[in-house]
Amino acid sequence: MAWVWLAFCAFFSMVLETVLGNHGVAVPVVHVVAFYLVVAFGWQRALVPMALAGTLLDVVLGRTFPCSLLALPVVMVLALFWRRQGDCRHRLVQAIPGGLVGLISGSAVIACERVLTAQLNGPLVLGLVGLLLRVSVGGAVALPVLAWVLDAAGRRLAVGGYSHAQDT
Repeated sequence: MAWVWLAFCAFFSMVLETVLGNHGVAVPVVHVVAFYLVVAFGWQRALVPMALAGTLLDVVLGRTFPCSLLALPVVMVLALFWRRQGDCRHRLVQAIPGGLVGLISGSAVIACERVLTAQLNGPLVLGLVGLLLRVSVGGAVALPVLAWVLDAAGRRLAVGGYSHAQDT
């Protein structure tokens, strides 16, 4: 049952990020859900579904380089650190790693799409800093909300959850 839940979360995150992105809202949903799943289930179970979701997201968004795959290992290492050292029980504290996940995700997109193609100039750098800020805020808001929603659904399905991951 856990694999079905992981696959659903991966697909849900890819679709939600695409829909939000089409409406101009910068939220790194795939990486936030990857963070959630690594904390809740471990990196071994979360790697394949989230790598597929990240790859599909990059294809759907027409990126020239798989930026999501570049950021995924960094997000997973942060999640493993947070599972060991952070506080998974209090929802508002989740804004801290959520903001970091947004910063990692936004940095990967900027590195892939702008730096690798050498398309940097003065006004563009200011816009990229604004993008990093928006994505960080989006991640800081998304992680507490998604952790609450996915934990509630996970309890109904009797699969592990984020808030009790440190108990195991």
